[in-house]
Amino acid sequence: MDGDVLIIPPRPAYTYVGGRVSREGPVLYEAGMQGDDYYEAAGGSGRGWFSRDLLVLPDGETQILKLRFWNYQPTAIPPGSLLLFGVADPACLPVTVRR
Repeated sequence: MDGDVLIIPPRPAYTYVGGRVSREGPVLYEAGMQGDDYYEAAGGSGRGWFSRDLLVLPDGETQILKLRFWNYQPTAIPPGSLLLFGVADPACLPVTVRR
């Protein structure tokens, strides 16, 4: 409406890491960091054979990360994303997963 002010907050300077890691929480974003880098920064060690790693982008789109030796595909992680490592069943999440 006339006179309304729209405020768009700046994109955060971190990526939130959760799931099967020893230090869940925000990890400072650095250009060029990929999924494995964030996994190590959050104290991750040893991945389960039947678990998945998920990337939730700032716009809400969700992707399954391919970080295992048989399907490795490096993926750039933008700031403001959420990384979930070791998710047993992505269907339990309230987001849509894109393969």
